[in-house]
Amino acid sequence: MAVVNEELTSHWLRGLEPIGATPLIDDNDGPPRPVEIIGVVGNVQQVALDAEPTWDLYLTYPQIHADNVGAAAANMFWIARTTAIR
Repeated sequence: MAVVNEELTSHWLRGLEPIGATPLIDDNDGPPRPVEIIGVVGNVQQVALDAEPTWDLYLTYPQIHADNVGAAAANMFWIARTTAIR
């Protein structure tokens, strides 16, 4: 199961219904494997605030191939929105 952003759906799915689609992911030395899209989220600025949106696909850690877990963990960021108290 995967969640994708709006930019990925508009570029790769071009108007098709994303929920239930099963793109193939090639993230290891084996054959590409299908993952089912279960949700679509808004775009997040990954690089810079003035950069174009990237194509993002979100998987849970158990779904990431063992060879890529280290790279995924090294690129994890937490963002918190709070209200300012003065």
